Amino acid sequence: MKSKAPLALIELVIMILIFALAAGLCLKAFIWSHQQSEQIALRDEAALTVQNAAELIKSSKGDMTVIESMKTPDTNGFALQAEVLDVNTMGLGSALITAATSEGKEIFALQVFWQEPHEGGDGHE
Repeated sequence: MKSKAPLALIELVIMILIFALAAGLCLKAFIWSHQQSEQIALRDEAALTVQNAAELIKSSKGDMTVIESMKTPDTNGFALQAEVLDVNTMGLGSALITAATSEGKEIFALQVFWQEPHEGGDGHE
């Protein structure tokens, strides 16, 4: 009578290989989802920083110097840039604020508008 031990051993090896393959696929999926969550967290942080800069510019009636401290490259992985735009509308100012990576890839951008101070001689501002 022949022993069935070699057959059981082959079955165990095949089961271990299948489980190892499944574990490898799961590990790859976990790494992908971790990278995606890091990218989303960076985009969310950039959006919050750009929105804060937009509010500072609006509250200062277009004074770009208020965000100079925010424009330094920081450890978050992006740098803030602001550019004044010409909107050709009297009494309205505009700027484009972007957060970009060190490679120059744009993460988030926002255009902000504010009302320019009135410079008429009627005493109203």
